[in-house]
Amino acid sequence: MELDLNSVLNLVGYINRTSRGCSKVVDVRNKQNNGAEALVDLRVFNVLMNIAWVITLDAALAQSVKMRQEDLLEVKKAIDDARGQAWELSKNADTRILKNNTIIKELRGRKRPWLLTP
Repeated sequence: MELDLNSVLNLVGYINRTSRGCSKVVDVRNKQNNGAEALVDLRVFNVLMNIAWVITLDAALAQSVKMRQEDLLEVKKAIDDARGQAWELSKNADTRILKNNTIIKELRGRKRPWLLTP
């Protein structure tokens, strides 16, 4: 399998555009059960980004991919940027109302929480 920097960045971009945990957070904000949906969407988005990073590292370690260290850092930056965008948009919904009408406040006060595993 040959994978270059552009292929990996395209994968990250594809995940960012199609999973769009961030846009769903905004879209469902006015619905009754928005909190639970928003929380799940952000977690799914985070898991997909982690998968993209693991695929990149596995391929590089297996030497099936010809990438320089600078390229790997660029991929990591793209993934972190995508997570950051999702986080910024989801901050508007950080007080979430769950189906049983309890309110939870999640991820508030953390620094760069998108770098944490879900």
